[in-house]
Amino acid sequence: MINLFYGHLHNILKSKKFIICFVIGVLFNIYDIIICLVKQFYNDTCIESLSDSYHLECPYSVFNVFPFCNDSNNLYVIFCCILPILSSIICLDLFNTNSKNCYLKSFPLKNKPIGISVFKIFLSFISGFTLCFMILIFVLILTISCFPSIKPELLTGYFPIGYHTNPIFNIYIHHPYIFILIYIIINSIFSGIYSIIALTVSYIFKYRVTATILPFIFNIALFYFSYTAKIFSFIPSFFCSPYICSGKVNIIYIACLFSIIVFFCSIIIYFNEKRNIFTHEEK
Repeated sequence: MINLFYGHLHNILKSKKFIICFVIGVLFNIYDIIICLVKQFYNDTCIESLSDSYHLECPYSVFNVFPFCNDSNNLYVIFCCILPILSSIICLDLFNTNSKNCYLKSFPLKNKPIGISVFKIFLSFISGFTLCFMILIFVLILTISCFPSIKPELLTGYFPIGYHTNPIFNIYIHHPYIFILIYIIINSIFSGIYSIIALTVSYIFKYRVTATILPFIFNIALFYFSYTAKIFSFIPSFFCSPYICSGKVNIIYIACLFSIIVFFCSIIIYFNEKRNIFTHEEK
């Protein structure tokens, strides 16, 4: 079972579509890093020439440049919007490749709908989780290599998370890298759940493009209705980012919402797998 899982994980990482989605995700997250580097270089040049034409009150730090620690990075919000599409592409491509190469036929519980359903749900979650996690870890390493790790200092006004009543604000002040890692995991879980939604939709609709687009539409619809009803906890770009209305986010609401989504997705996948096994046995 473990070897089978590692085989699937290997298929995810070597996939061309995974590399393409990885590059797209990285490009959306490094734009502001490049802008900050340019500003920092210009500031250093002005200092060397004894010019006062440009001045930074506080030097850039990993903890105010990294995508979701920077309140001026609008591309990160766009990244949250397109993440369901990227994770759906990886998930659907994985199962399409596995069906062609007969990997799932070697699954030891292939005649048990619960076993195959749990395996597929877990694998689809891991595919989306891995994509987002690797994107953000790569961007974090890039940020660390370009900027110093100056700890957050609220008096400078250059660490915006401190002014948005974040629920785990104390971790940001005392252990900022742990804080960043927590939000990387939150973003990755969000990506993994949308992979499960994509897998579920693929059982209902015949065309892969429909299964790829519908999670994105669901994400936009969730944003619209949650914003209209002022239930900010259900807006992905709010709970995935530590500075956008983070004080209005209730983690219990988020956990309940996505638990319900995963539960209904699991039921749909289970009954479809049960029907597939029954149809196969009849033949």
